[in-house]
Amino acid sequence: TKTLIPFLEKIKSQNIEIKNVVVDAGYESFLNYEYLEKNNYVSYIKTNIL
Repeated sequence: TKTLIPFLEKIKSQNIEIKNVVVDAGYESFLNYEYLEKNNYVSYIKTNIL
């Protein structure tokens, strides 16, 4: 889960604007949810719940 935020920051630094973020369950973490919400992304994260 340590790769999502740096990846999105790199995209932002290149002036690429995205709104929706779709990732698999490996990116599910409080830190990622918090970052996505604070930066106004619409997130679609698959959960680990069956």
